[in-house]
Amino acid sequence: CRQVCNATDVGSQPYNNYVMKAYLDKPSTLELEGAAVLQDLQCQTCAAFLANEFTKLPEIKKKVSYLKAKTVLYKGKDGRATWGSVERVLSGFGKWCNNGKYCKATDDPDYSNTLEAFVHWTWHVTDGYMVVTDVQGLKTGDSFILTDPAIHCKDLTRFGATNMGPSGIDSRFSTHVCNPICEALKLRRHPSQPGAFKKSGTSAVH
Repeated sequence: CRQVCNATDVGSQPYNNYVMKAYLDKPSTLELEGAAVLQDLQCQTCAAFLANEFTKLPEIKKKVSYLKAKTVLYKGKDGRATWGSVERVLSGFGKWCNNGKYCKATDDPDYSNTLEAFVHWTWHVTDGYMVVTDVQGLKTGDSFILTDPAIHCKDLTRFGATNMGPSGIDSRFSTHVCNPICEALKLRRHPSQPGAFKKSGTSAVH
């Protein structure tokens, strides 16, 4: 569990505002805390790479990207050195799925074929090794700027405490219904998926 607060870079002109995240339940040593923060950033970096590759596909008409996050070492109110991470502030924040079963329904006005297909594609392109989920951030025009992903991976030693392994992958796909982009990309179905390809009320570029 992490606390989130505002941070200001007073060394810049004009001042730059950021979101800073740090663990509430701190690991036993500063070294372990730093390693945990680096795992979180590894998750975001991996998701960013996959989003960049996904956006290059000719079938994808909207850009998907992730914010760049950086580690920071600072002194807390108690004077103790603490590791955390900082990234720029997003306004108009939305959430399309979590790291469990939740995802926006296809009749939700904010549902996105692009983001649901992105989640599915990350599993497909890694040959079932991992899936990027907990998709959240900002939609602006034809772009999605995302942050703070979770990755479920067969290797439970990677991607931190939100990695629920194969059971997490199964859980996420239990509510995923393929859309026209999944169909266009010829993504193979996950065994946990319900129902059939959803054609009604969808657009391949939504």
